[in-house]
Amino acid sequence: MARQLLRAAVLHRSCTVLVAEVDGRVVGCASARLVLSPLRRILVQVSGGARAAHVDLLVVEDGYRGRGIGAALLDVVCRWARDRGAHSVDLQVHEFNRSAAALYEREGWLDTRRTMTRTLGRG
Repeated sequence: MARQLLRAAVLHRSCTVLVAEVDGRVVGCASARLVLSPLRRILVQVSGGARAAHVDLLVVEDGYRGRGIGAALLDVVCRWARDRGAHSVDLQVHEFNRSAAALYEREGWLDTRRTMTRTLGRG
């Protein structure tokens, strides 16, 4: 069922899945999907609705990091989103993942959100 959903999303142009290969070996991948803008209520009134894209996954194998593969995948995701009418692309990165955050910052991404978590004890 997951394959059918993924295939339908890609065929409907609402999702993309990318792979990066080096010498025929997959060393990275990215997936993104079109979404309504996070500012949907405001933008719907102003422009009839606006689309954004969200990066669900970006992974590069350890031994291939630092070679521009992640940046290249992000660039293709952004072009894909723009070609489909998106005005922005967002993604989430955990605070502890400093190398990923550094990549995004180098590529011009801005930190615009803050997620807070509370751990619940038992009982």
